[in-house]
Amino acid sequence: MLGFDVERSAFRRLCRAKRQAQTDAYEPNSCSGPEHPEAIYGVVRVRTNIVVSPAGALACPGMPPKAFVSWSSGKDSAFALCEARRLGLAEIVGVVTTVNERYDRVAMHGVRSGLLDRQIAALNLPAIKVLIPSPCTNEIHEARMAEACATIKASGVHHVIFGDLFLEDIRAYRERTLAAIGMTPIFPLWGRDTRQLAGEMIDSGLVAHLVCLDPKRTPASLAGRRFDAALLKEIPPDVDPCGEKGEFHTYPTRLYFCRYAPASRSPSIPAFSLLPVAKRYNAAV
Repeated sequence: MLGFDVERSAFRRLCRAKRQAQTDAYEPNSCSGPEHPEAIYGVVRVRTNIVVSPAGALACPGMPPKAFVSWSSGKDSAFALCEARRLGLAEIVGVVTTVNERYDRVAMHGVRSGLLDRQIAALNLPAIKVLIPSPCTNEIHEARMAEACATIKASGVHHVIFGDLFLEDIRAYRERTLAAIGMTPIFPLWGRDTRQLAGEMIDSGLVAHLVCLDPKRTPASLAGRRFDAALLKEIPPDVDPCGEKGEFHTYPTRLYFCRYAPASRSPSIPAFSLLPVAKRYNAAV
């Protein structure tokens, strides 16, 4: 296994950069930018302490198909990766992420590319960043994703893993667009009860924080909060426990490839650990 720590001085530089960024960084930063001016973003400062499992390690034996993960930088795509490995649904060989080229952030989640890069480095997987403009039309988005999928397919990979949970129109869209280019989606988390699924994520050892939320549906005070059992008790009853309808987005800082309860964590394989050492809430956009 591989592992390393970022020097403390590097962490201090990161914190100084975060503080400096307050004055100009909290612009609308989703795929379409100005269309989401009321989104609230929470900031999590992290010190990297990364442990990577052996490349290509699978939780289950057999010869599953090779697949890329549609990596949103959030908990659902992260847990979909874990479950695809645990269930033997796919051999994960890379990740693909859409990035807003204007704000240099993950589309929709608003996570900075620098933090996305830390996740990718920790996963030790090839990554494709699909740059999209802001605002972004559906035609441009589809064209650039098609280019990325063509690159993936050219490498001999014909499957893409998604962390979708229950939105039928989104699933149908993915199936239709991938089928048009001879590829197949995999949905490891599809149809699960989302409250139970949220609990499974937490029990697995996954650590994540809310980095973006819709204040019209989710209390703004929850920005920056850890995604844990206490949070699930506080969210309004009409908010999906996993935020599947866009109520909130998360950034995982610890992830395990195999799922075990905390009491029996020892057999699990850490995928990465970006240990949070401080956090700050910020309601400015």
